[in-house]
This record gives sequence, C-alpha cells and structure tokens, in this order.
Amino acid sequence: MGCGDAGYRRDALAVNDEAGFGSGQRSRRSNLDIISDHYAAFARQDVAAMMADMAPDVRWTEMAGFEYGGPWVGPAQVVKHMFKALGAEWIDHRFELEKLIDGGDRVVGVGLYSGRYGRTREFKKARVAHFWQLKDEKIVSFEQVMDTLPDLAPEGPAL
Repeated sequence: MGCGDAGYRRDALAVNDEAGFGSGQRSRRSNLDIISDHYAAFARQDVAAMMADMAPDVRWTEMAGFEYGGPWVGPAQVVKHMFKALGAEWIDHRFELEKLIDGGDRVVGVGLYSGRYGRTREFKKARVAHFWQLKDEKIVSFEQVMDTLPDLAPEGPAL
C-alpha cells in the first residue's frame, strides 16, 4: 500500500474530531470485525474509514523512540501526526496482516511493515504487533510495538 499523500485521497486526509464518525445506524459488529475493517481501510488507503470507529478521545501510541510516536489523542491528531507524516516520508508503505487475535475488548494484530524510506531510498521491513482496546464498538486505544533490531542496523532506521 502506498502511504504518501499522493496515495491517500486528499478528502480522506481532512479528518477532524467533530466529524461525527459512526453516527449512522448499523448492526452490532464484533471488536474483531471492527479492527479487521480498519486494516481493510488501511489497505485501500481510505483514511476516513480508518478513523470511522475511533472514539473522539482515542489514544494512539507508536513505539517509544519512533519518530511518529505520540501519544496522539483524537482522530485528527492521529491523521496529522501519524498518517500524513508517514505518507510524506515513506514510499509504497505496506502493512501485511498475518493474524488477528481476539481478546474480547482487546484485539492484537501481528504483521509486517515494509516500504522504501524516502530520505535514503532503502527498502525496510520490520515485524510489528498492534494492541487495540475497544469500548462500546469504538477504538479507545492503540499501541504499536515494533522489532527494533533493524533500527540498529548501519543502513538507517526501520519503518
């Protein structure tokens, strides 16, 4: 999945906390379905759909030391400080989901990031785990943990 601003629809990047995401009527989905839908939206570069199930005060935390780290609070902050920044610096950024683990109100996604770092043009990949917490069909927190060994490699930072 390309993650540059050119890859995301510009209107999808204009997310704000007052957008009223998820206000329409819908049948009850499982927490696993909500996270699965988020990953599907990420794969098709649909930022608005990615944010649709976020609580207005969602707390988004990337791995300590990761330049897009946060924590960021609210969908607008997540888009601004995470996805726009990531899109500006990475070429053909992808996340390959290998498995989802259903823990009720907690869901874990395990997979692999890959892409080309724009500053060096070097191809990078890193194993990653995403820890999601949900309440009342809304994502209330996200935490990313990534393999740090590639960060220590002489060729530069990992994803």
